[in-house]
Amino acid sequence: MDAISDEIKIIVYRCLKELIHNTVKHACAKNIHVRLENDAGGLRVAYQDDGVGFDPDGGGIGPSVEGFGLFDIREKIGHLGGDLVIDSRPGQGIDIRMNVPLTNLE
Repeated sequence: MDAISDEIKIIVYRCLKELIHNTVKHACAKNIHVRLENDAGGLRVAYQDDGVGFDPDGGGIGPSVEGFGLFDIREKIGHLGGDLVIDSRPGQGIDIRMNVPLTNLE
């Protein structure tokens, strides 16, 4: 990961820390899976848990919130020129994908 700027490392670390905190506090999950892939296309981070899930759109039945934590993650990844995709349904855990371009390669 030496080719990744310190700014990207710090932001991705803080995002993962927030996701883990959310899972522990709200999701009642038994498992968390994190995968990082670094290639010429950028840094891809996959985060999954098997917790209670939620409705990210707020239109369905069950818990629904993109609270400040997820909003902040979306903003931080956007600041890096990346994108955040959240896939979750009540009772089915969460699957989050963060894609960050590595434009600051040295």
